[in-house]
Amino acid sequence: MTITWNKTARYKALALPVLIIALWWLASARTWVNPLLLPSPREVAKTSWELVRTHEYWEGLGISLARTLTGFFLATA
Repeated sequence: MTITWNKTARYKALALPVLIIALWWLASARTWVNPLLLPSPREVAKTSWELVRTHEYWEGLGISLARTLTGFFLATA
């Protein structure tokens, strides 16, 4: 079964994520929320890139994956 997307469906599918990011950016730009609780999208992107670049992201991802798989195998054993 193949799902075909028309242009309207594509725009609707993108509307909510774009709206959420726009509201997040606006809230951080206007300091409606404490930056310690909700950093700006720019800060999140900058920090994410830094973690990927220094390989800390992949290390943490590996540890999380190992914990998840360990829990799964212990629960199903």
